[in-house]
Amino acid sequence: MSPARYGDVLTIRSKVAWVREKTFRMEHEISVGSRLCSTGFEVRAWVGRPKSPGETLHARPIPEEVAGRLRGR
Repeated sequence: MSPARYGDVLTIRSKVAWVREKTFRMEHEISVGSRLCSTGFEVRAWVGRPKSPGETLHARPIPEEVAGRLRGR
């Protein structure tokens, strides 16, 4: 990998690497032309609003329609 410099035009490619019941992983590649500059990932959780005041956020199952789209279906 090599650094990007001020003025470089960056290309960012992101993809869903996997989908589980409540979480999914996004992977990213940043490049200048064909030169890879950086990679990274994030794991995201599907959460809903608390059902009552004072309740904390908890991961909830990803709706099947959303999970299917994340999987490319």
